[in-house]
Amino acid sequence: QQKRLWLREIIKEYLDKEVVMPEKLPVLTVEFKKEIVSLANMCARARSKVERESNSSSREIIFVQPAEVPTRIVSQLQTLAMAFMIMRGGDKPHDDDKKIIYKTALDSITSTRRLCLQKLTGYNTTTTKALATALNYPTNTVHRWLEDLTALELVNRIKATGGADHWRLKHEYRTIMEKYEGIPMTENELTETEITEELPETEITDEMVDDAINLKLEQARI
Repeated sequence: QQKRLWLREIIKEYLDKEVVMPEKLPVLTVEFKKEIVSLANMCARARSKVERESNSSSREIIFVQPAEVPTRIVSQLQTLAMAFMIMRGGDKPHDDDKKIIYKTALDSITSTRRLCLQKLTGYNTTTTKALATALNYPTNTVHRWLEDLTALELVNRIKATGGADHWRLKHEYRTIMEKYEGIPMTENELTETEITEELPETEITDEMVDDAINLKLEQARI
């Protein structure tokens, strides 16, 4: 409570002394508005609810809620952008402020779905098992996340010759994730072999062993 009051006083002092309210609200460019709308559309879809059976171990999908209308998200992000412009006294959003706006939108996506989207952005396709290994989650759990994203029309499910499911993030959403998350796109497939090759080799030194032993001795004395 005391910290909240302290923060409130600091913010009030900043607004009263440093921020000058203009006679007219700043105007966002058409290009920036389009960026906000495209990002809000994806975030609204990605955070929509997918209902599953609660009394079954299979937990099959039983209903997909219609995607949230992004009007409210767009309005909030535009208001945030104008607030930053007033605070800086500029006629356009600063690049650092844009990053905060993009992050604010993306942070509204469920963390597990966002993890999938981030990994899918970097690869053309992936198998369920490879993605589960990369994220360090059980395969069945990741399969449900991917099913949710497919039901929400963000991801395409591809049946391979061998029968294993392959997954691909739709190009329009992959492009958005690349732009606003800064994840480079490749045409590679995410495989378990590639994940193993990406893991750095860690050399265990005598010093590291000594440190571990000393830590155990310390804990034992406590």
